[in-house]
Amino acid sequence: MAPGGLEHKARMRPIIFRSETMSDKQALIDEKNKLIEEMLEMQKQFIEFEHANGISGKDYYYSQDGLLKDYREKYNEMAVRLVDISHEIVGSSRL
Repeated sequence: MAPGGLEHKARMRPIIFRSETMSDKQALIDEKNKLIEEMLEMQKQFIEFEHANGISGKDYYYSQDGLLKDYREKYNEMAVRLVDISHEIVGSSRL
């Protein structure tokens, strides 16, 4: 087969357009920004609750109702996801 024919085309790598890469990165940036907004809102609600009601260590760690029920676990999951997204955006790892 002549140079540049089908055999040559089979060896060529697919072209990745910058806009495709940017859209993936932009989706991560959008998710990161949304998480930050949600976490800030959670902090605001927590501070308002604390000022209005006071929070003991027992309430914070063991509450079974209201705002505090799943606050620490949910906030921690969001924080871990935020770190993971940030690493994905810049191409690094957590290690």
